[in-house]
Amino acid sequence: MHTNWIRLKISEQIILDLQEGKQLDTNDYHVEKHIQLNFKNNEITELFKKIIRVTKQNYFNTLHEIFTDLEHFDFRNEKSVNTKIKSYNSYENNNFTLRESIDLMEHTCNVVNEAIEISKDQNDGSKAIILLLSLTHDFGKSDNVREYIKTSKTERHDIVSAKYLQVKLLNNKELDHLSNEHIEEIYNILSTHHDENVKTKSTIVELFHKADIIASKKEIKKLTQQQAKGATHDN
Repeated sequence: MHTNWIRLKISEQIILDLQEGKQLDTNDYHVEKHIQLNFKNNEITELFKKIIRVTKQNYFNTLHEIFTDLEHFDFRNEKSVNTKIKSYNSYENNNFTLRESIDLMEHTCNVVNEAIEISKDQNDGSKAIILLLSLTHDFGKSDNVREYIKTSKTERHDIVSAKYLQVKLLNNKELDHLSNEHIEEIYNILSTHHDENVKTKSTIVELFHKADIIASKKEIKKLTQQQAKGATHDN
């Protein structure tokens, strides 16, 4: 059976059941079989299933496309930070060189996991947007993504990330319920998420930023502990 046909049938069944108010259970849609046909990376597979379980919106195909890109663009071999690029957020300036050892795949997964945890009490629409922002917020750090959306290597990564997500949101028919104004708002949030001069007040923005900060602080703590253990062994 063709993979794209399986994806379409699964997505249609999820949408129909959601419209009838049924509780989403991924096992009912043979999602595990579906994912095995599409993703090679177990970490991506598990994170995808986790997001599908927690969001009730019709974002299945959009999320699947983004996760496919996450694997295809080889984020495991991309750095999550680059010391050659000026940081746009003060918390990132600490232990900047240390954090270069965290790859883009690991950081992306860390931020999404934090976003899932801290957005539990949000409505389904807000939760879905927070997860989309968390998932794509650093896509612009990938040279492959820059080539994909045909942008320069000097453009700020937050702007590149916003352009990438904007393309995905505009090209997916399952997101017809999102107006151009909503997509523009999402673009603005993502394109300025490292600009401390932008003081946008909204729960979505605050929780998205919080997920990124918590993940980064946990990464620094983990790396610092590993460094300390290494120094102890050397002595």
